[in-house]
Order: sequence, then structure tokens, then C-alpha cells
Amino acid sequence: MGRAGRPQFDDSGKAVIMVHDVKKNFYKKFLYEPFPVESSLLNVLADHLNAEIVSGTISSKQEALDYLTWTYFFRRLLVNPSYYNMEPLSNNTNEQQTLNTYLSAIVQRSLDELIRATCIFVNEDDQRTLQATVHARIASHYYISYRTIHMFAQRVTSNITLGELIDVISCAYEYAEMPVRHNEDELHKTMIDRIRIPFRTQPQFDSPHLKANLLIQYHLSRLEFPRIDYVTDLKSCLDQIIRIIQALIDLCAHKALLSPCLLCIHFLQMIIQSRWITDPDILTLPHITDRSFTHIFSSHLCQLIDIKHETLTNILQSHLTSTQIDDIYEYLMRLPQIELNFNIRGFWSTGEETRQLPTNVHADQEYTLQIKLKRINRIRRNEFRQLTTSSVNKPKDESWIFILGNTDTGELICIKRFNQIIRSHTTVSLSFVTTNILGRQRLTLYFLSDGYLALDQQYDFIIDIESPSLQTQVNTELDSLVDELDKRLAALQ
Repeated sequence: MGRAGRPQFDDSGKAVIMVHDVKKNFYKKFLYEPFPVESSLLNVLADHLNAEIVSGTISSKQEALDYLTWTYFFRRLLVNPSYYNMEPLSNNTNEQQTLNTYLSAIVQRSLDELIRATCIFVNEDDQRTLQATVHARIASHYYISYRTIHMFAQRVTSNITLGELIDVISCAYEYAEMPVRHNEDELHKTMIDRIRIPFRTQPQFDSPHLKANLLIQYHLSRLEFPRIDYVTDLKSCLDQIIRIIQALIDLCAHKALLSPCLLCIHFLQMIIQSRWITDPDILTLPHITDRSFTHIFSSHLCQLIDIKHETLTNILQSHLTSTQIDDIYEYLMRLPQIELNFNIRGFWSTGEETRQLPTNVHADQEYTLQIKLKRINRIRRNEFRQLTTSSVNKPKDESWIFILGNTDTGELICIKRFNQIIRSHTTVSLSFVTTNILGRQRLTLYFLSDGYLALDQQYDFIIDIESPSLQTQVNTELDSLVDELDKRLAALQ
């Protein structure tokens, strides 16, 4: 009915609804009389319970039942029980028992689903307290379905490829309602021929998850869609994909998977810039859409940050207008040029020290990498948002991710997000615990942007792990207790 009439042309429109004769009166009543608003909580009850268990509002089945009695769903259940597949109620005891049995069954069913999805578990001591797992906390924090985080946990492995990652993300439950309109399954058959990473199995062309996969790959390749409706669908897809990828990053960090975590961060950069990571990095510049420009620029993106306007004009004046060249120059001047230095701080036999790397450390002990950041190129106070070529419609601030990993074992040791703007001087602390395996280890510090391609930094360093020291472990624990006490005293003041 919404398509009746031509937009911005017709003043009125006519819609003809053809239905079965016996349902004609029903649809007339549906169109001309208001229907009561019913609750949709029952369809997503497990997700709601998961969030409340994570927040601590619900800690047992009885509290979950009490929670339900305060919802709009419960009010409508009493008025219109048949809509929710429950027998009509009266005031006698049997009907009250029916209500209690119905509520208990739907709560138990939702809790069982969360337990099977490894989002919650029942405390073994009292057999009643509900406790949330890391999976539940990730799902609640990023507002994704428990089905999605469970699927991620099952399918993300240490050797996942980019094509598999795109398939995993497109299979998220959040894309289950992606609209597949009439005849779009036929369009999908032709769209598949243009994607960069083909499907390994025979696809279902009417699947919303296949459509999400196509939208993502078309977005990264900057291909033109066969219909304007796909542009709207892509916007809907991108509105959710950032938090889905962020949840995947946290899951990989929890599982200590270094390579998949780096792949997820690179994929996030690709989504923001709407480019494949294998594309020449200068294609992220505004107005540079043709690969022929890669022959004009002999440098990479990070090497063009210091280019002079006169030099840039001489290179591009025969290909672009002066306004377009100014846009590119402004873009380059706003790219973050970060200088990074770091050392290690912790307790040794001589006491607490800050040392340069490489150095020796004690096994099974906490140390801190003190990372000093300096922005070389100047930035004005209002120039910290993601650049105009960003494909994400929502404003995006600069954000950074620090990762410490062991490339030899593929282990992610620790991760830290840094959401502040880096200006002249900034210090970041990254704490980690050494292993109990003695000997020389080569660790890698990654400094990654979550929005820019080709600006990542990577530093390898060596530590020699010695036997654990009881004295240094005690000093470390005392230092942590003193810091915690200082924080509590400061909060009281």
C-alpha cells in the first residue's frame, strides 16, 4: 500500500487488496479499526533474560518470573491469552495454576536455550543461582542475540580466512530478517558472478544471510547495485555490522586467538573505508577510484602524509580538478601520523623498575608495557572525526587498539582499546602476565586503527623469562592492593 502513487508527483493513490472472500470482513476491520498493540517480548525473551542476568537484576528462575509480571507482555497475557497460545483465564484456582505453569514453562525454556548457548550456567553449590558467562556479557554489551554469539563461538577457529569470516558475520541472527523481495533471488544469481570471494557451497538464493553476504562484498568492492532497494538494505546492514565485528573481536580476545582477532580488526577497517585490504591503499583517498592512479603514485598512503601541496598538484593536475586535489590534500593532512615508543615496568629482585627492551623478566608475574604516543602532524580541536570518505553514515571518532601477542604460538596475550584522541603526548599502559615457560620469547606489539587502512604499526621485542621470584610476586600483589586502596579512598572523598 505504501507504493500506491508516485512520490513527489501524485496527490493521491489507489491500492487494491485482493484477499480470500471469507477473510474480506476481517481485512476491512483490520484496515479501518485500530487493533490492540500486543507484546513481542515472547519472541526475544531469552535475549532479555540474558541482559538482565548479566546486569544482576535476575539471579534465579523465581526472579525471572517476578520480572515477567512487571512487563507489558504480562498485562496483555491476562487480557488476550489466546494470542500467546494460552487457554482463557478465569478467577478460579485451576486457571491461576494454568497461568503459573505457562509462565514457568516459557521462562524455563528461555533459560535452557541460554544454557545450551553457553551464555549462562547454574551455580553448582546451591543449584539455583544463575550466572553469566563471557559470551553472555559480550552479547549483552554489544546488543546482539545469544544465538549470534553462540554461532560465533562455534565457527571462529584459529585458521579462519577472510571469506569464512564474511560468511560467519553474514550468518548472524541480526540479518535473519533482511528483506528478500520478489524476484530478488533471480538478481542474486547474477550478482554472485561479480563478487570477489565466491561461495564454497551451493547457495540458497532466497536466503537473507546470502543477501547480507552479497551486500558486504558489493560494499567492499564499491560495485553498483542492480536496484535502488539494495542501497537501503546496505545501510541497514552497515548500521549493525560495526557492533557485530566488535563482539567478534572481544570473542577472539577471550579465546586468545591472535590471527582471527587481527583479521576482525582489519575487516572493520575494510568496512569503514569500503575497500578490500588487498586493494592499493591510495584507493581510500577521495576521488581516487580508478586503479590507474596506482601507477601515478609511487608511494604508499603512509608515505604521502608529508607531501607538499605543490608536489601533489603537479602529480594530479592532469587527472583531477583543483578542488578535488584540495580535498585529497586535506584528507592527507588529517591522517594521524603517530610516533610510538615503549618500555617495560615491573618488579625485579632489586625492586620496581622501568627497563628498556629487550630484558629479562620473571615467570608467572605481571608486567606493564608503558607506551608513549606522539602525534607528529598537528590537528585542530574539531578535526578528530572519521574522514569524509568513511562509508559508515554515523559519525566515527578516531579509535585505536593495542594488542600484545606471540606470533610463534598464535596466542593473544592482552588487548586494550583506546578511544581518546591522540594529540601531542599520550601514555597508555598495557599489563600482561608472563608465562611459566622459561627461555627466550619473541612478542609482538600491534598498534591498530579501527577505521584507517594501511596505518597500522607492529613492533617485535625479546624477553628472557627466568625462574619465578616469590619476593617480586609479593611486591607486585602489594602494589596492586595499594592502588586499589587509593582508588577506593579517592572515591570516598
